[in-house]
Amino acid sequence: MQEKVRFLWLISGLFLLFLPDGIQAQWRPRTDTFPYKLKSTQEIALMGSGTGLLYAGGRLQSRLDPMTNAEINRLEANKLYWPDRLAINNWNPSLNTTREFLEPASILGTMGVIGGIGIYHRITQYSWTPLKTLTLMYIEGAYLTEGMVLISKALIKRPRPYTYNSSLEIDQKLSSANNESFISGNAAVLFYHASFLSLIMHDLYPGKAWLPWLYTSTHALAALSGYWSVRSGMHFPTDILAGALWGSGMAFLVTRLHKEKTQNLSIKPWVTQLGKGELYKPLRLMAYGLRISYKYQ
Repeated sequence: MQEKVRFLWLISGLFLLFLPDGIQAQWRPRTDTFPYKLKSTQEIALMGSGTGLLYAGGRLQSRLDPMTNAEINRLEANKLYWPDRLAINNWNPSLNTTREFLEPASILGTMGVIGGIGIYHRITQYSWTPLKTLTLMYIEGAYLTEGMVLISKALIKRPRPYTYNSSLEIDQKLSSANNESFISGNAAVLFYHASFLSLIMHDLYPGKAWLPWLYTSTHALAALSGYWSVRSGMHFPTDILAGALWGSGMAFLVTRLHKEKTQNLSIKPWVTQLGKGELYKPLRLMAYGLRISYKYQ
C-alpha cells in the first residue's frame, strides 16, 4: 500500500512541473470545444482534500497491526451479513494475484488515454490546456479515492474473509493485511478509472457509437475484478460494493465539478413575416421587440 502512495506522489510531483500554466487556463479565451475548466479555488480545495486524506490514511495504516491468533479465534461468521457469509470459504491466492494486476493496468490505460487526448489537442488546437486539465482532474480524483481507502482500512479494521475459513491453517490467516478488508481498494480504483474514462469520453465525444462499448467493457472489467476479489477470499461482497460506489462517486465528482457550464445571453431583434391573426396578441405586440434567449450547455 505504501508503494501506491509513493506512486501517486510521484505523479503529482511530475505534474507540478507544468501546473501553474494549467491553473491559469481559466483566464484564457476558449479556442475549441474542450468541456472542462480549471478554477483556482476549486483545485486548491480538491487537491488539498485529496492530499490530506492520502497523508492521513497513510499515517494511520502505517500504525495498523494485523490481527492476532486470539482475535482470529474469536471471530463469529454468524454475525456477518448473509451475502458476506458466501465468501468465508473462498481461497485462491493465484486468482488474487491476477486481479491485483488489473489495478496498475487500469492506471496506465487511463493515463495513456489522457496523454493521447492531450497530444491530439496540442496538434490540432496548439494547446496543452486539455492535457493539464485532465491530468489534474485525474490526480484529484485518484487522491480522494485512495485516501478514503487507506483511512477506512485503518479505522474499520475489518477482518478479511479468509480469516473465517476453517479449512486454512492459522499461519495462513496471520498475514500482514488480514484486517484490511473494508473498503476494497482494488474495486475503488478500478471503478474510479472505469467511470472517469467513461465520463470524459462521453463529454469529449458525445453521441459516438462506440461509447456504450467503452462503458460496458471498462465497468465489466472492474466488476470481474471485484468478483475475483470475493472468489479469492480477500474481500466480502459488501467491500466490493462500497469500493465501487466510492470510486465511481469520486469520478463523477471531479468530472462534474470541472464541466464547464456556460449560460449565454443574447438579445436580438425579432422580426416576423407572419400576418395578423397568425400569432397570439402578446406576440404580435412584440413583433419588433426584443427576444431574450438563453442557451445553456
